[in-house]
Amino acid sequence: MTVGFVALWKNNQREYTATPRDEWGTTDAIQAAFDLGRKRGNRTYGLFACRWSSPWEYLTFWVSPSMAAVFNTIADLERAGDFKFADSLHIVGHYLPDADALTEGAWDVIPEIADGKPPPLGLVLLERRTGAAANDTIRRRQPAIPGVRLYGAFDCRFGTAWDRFVLATAEDTDALAVYLDRRERTYGGAGVETQAVSGRLTTYFRFGNHLQTELTWLNEEGASA
Repeated sequence: MTVGFVALWKNNQREYTATPRDEWGTTDAIQAAFDLGRKRGNRTYGLFACRWSSPWEYLTFWVSPSMAAVFNTIADLERAGDFKFADSLHIVGHYLPDADALTEGAWDVIPEIADGKPPPLGLVLLERRTGAAANDTIRRRQPAIPGVRLYGAFDCRFGTAWDRFVLATAEDTDALAVYLDRRERTYGGAGVETQAVSGRLTTYFRFGNHLQTELTWLNEEGASA
């Protein structure tokens, strides 16, 4: 069973009072936890700064082979001390066989920042039916959008008030705007509520006031593809 996972988080006051030992010890332990997650089959698709589009500071998403792989990796991250310095929201969903929400080969592509181009954008689009919307309303076909890569739709009704979420990346803000506009037009007046959080891909993590330029957020992320 393939599983999608979304994490949104923001720093809390403890980040600003942490010692360098706390910061780097926690960072090393988090890197080790993610390494164990990769060994379980988790694929992570980047760190996206999303403060400009939401109350959250960062967004990331994974595609995992099982719920156990997600559960055990989160447990490792908790033991590493990841959550004592941040307030977070996690969303988990089962993969939906919706070919229109998955670009062929997307799971094998880790977003990267290319020279001379703006960093790509990451998106989680939460969707739910409202009122008398038909069951298949949010699965209406939508043409492929140039510059947008879709990583799948996932059913998250068992753990949230939303029906599902779609994961995507876009090469720039214009491509992202076209995708969201066409998605809204696809719904028409069918009674579908949505919430989008988007962020720009970033290489380095900001711990409190300190941008950790000494190492990348996940130093082996690209090798996991």
